[in-house]
Amino acid sequence: MSITNCRGDELKAQIVAKYDLACTAHLTLLDGQDKDGCCGRLTDEYYFFEYTAIEGDETGGFFVGRHCALKFAELADIDLPAKFNPLEAMGTAVVVETEARRESNGIHSTANYTPPSMSS
Repeated sequence: MSITNCRGDELKAQIVAKYDLACTAHLTLLDGQDKDGCCGRLTDEYYFFEYTAIEGDETGGFFVGRHCALKFAELADIDLPAKFNPLEAMGTAVVVETEARRESNGIHSTANYTPPSMSS
């Protein structure tokens, strides 16, 4: 059984009683994007929960919005991850990679560069 409907506190409590939950992602949707969550349509930020059946070997995952995520975290006594912004992370990675590549190619910062004097 995949978790496709988790509306209402009673359904959330049943899910928590049947599955071990881990919230593995907290992400922001880009403008104009949306996603189907088990509590309804997600249009801003969302959380991804992975689950494993307490009895049996069933595993899976589902998406929820902030309100549902907070309730699941309370019921399952788990922490929610900090929000990951892929655009910020990509910018940082590019800067770090560019600096490392420049250093490995013998290109150093020009902040303190003084050109040699030209004598005729």
